[in-house]
Amino acid sequence: MRSIASRLQRIEACFPRRPAPRPRSEADIQCWDAFDSLLRTMDPDHAKLLKSELKLWAAARHQRIRFEISSLLLASFRIVKRHLEAKTPLRLPVEVAAIYISNPILDSWHQCEDCGYELPVRRPQPSANPPQPQIVYFACCPVCGGQVSWCGFMIKQSRANLEVGEHIAMN
Repeated sequence: MRSIASRLQRIEACFPRRPAPRPRSEADIQCWDAFDSLLRTMDPDHAKLLKSELKLWAAARHQRIRFEISSLLLASFRIVKRHLEAKTPLRLPVEVAAIYISNPILDSWHQCEDCGYELPVRRPQPSANPPQPQIVYFACCPVCGGQVSWCGFMIKQSRANLEVGEHIAMN
């Protein structure tokens, strides 16, 4: 019995030890609470799809396997991050989720000028045969109805800050 134990120790010594998981920080808890809130407000089918992909992603990370996440999961992470950082709406409407599901190569360059919600845009693909133009899916925000444009919220906020600065400088 002793020889088996010593052999097992030698075999285990060949494998790197997995570091102990770090305790969850307040930011981690806040992030996952916001993600859960987002899932509760989504279409049940889309939420189910996200939950199953999240399980696959977590399992792949645990096994140190490369896993490419979908544009829907990436978008949901960005929505949560922007909500926590800039207080943008924590929503993923059905029509927005459907676009992320049907198009794997999307960016969220466009924003609602009023609420800051980021919306999907398909990048131009000039090297494709035939070349593919950029596709903008929303002219109006599906969350608040505001106008959507390239970096719209950031530009509108910058203009407002400049106007306040000019007003202060004049006085």
